Amino acid sequence: MARTLMVQYDLMSPGQKYDKLIEFVKTHDGWAKVLQSTWLIVTDKSVKTVRDQTLGIIDTNDKVLVTDVTNAPMAWYGLTDEIGTWIQGRYRKAAV
Repeated sequence: MARTLMVQYDLMSPGQKYDKLIEFVKTHDGWAKVLQSTWLIVTDKSVKTVRDQTLGIIDTNDKVLVTDVTNAPMAWYGLTDEIGTWIQGRYRKAAV
């Protein structure tokens, strides 16, 4: 069953592997870059699976948080219309 996961990260050292992590995020069925280091992805994978897959990309001092936000209440400000529309198309509880 497809769910929407929020993937957030802090890559701690200069010259980090942002490109590789972003490539990984974009391999999912759907994705949107919501904030600088926050993405929403559509996937059948669990939060643990996605987290574990990022461990092969990030360094041991980096941080990653994967949260299942399927049907979670959401409100936002300052996002592009394109991102807002993307969110609204996936959430029953989305509010602008």
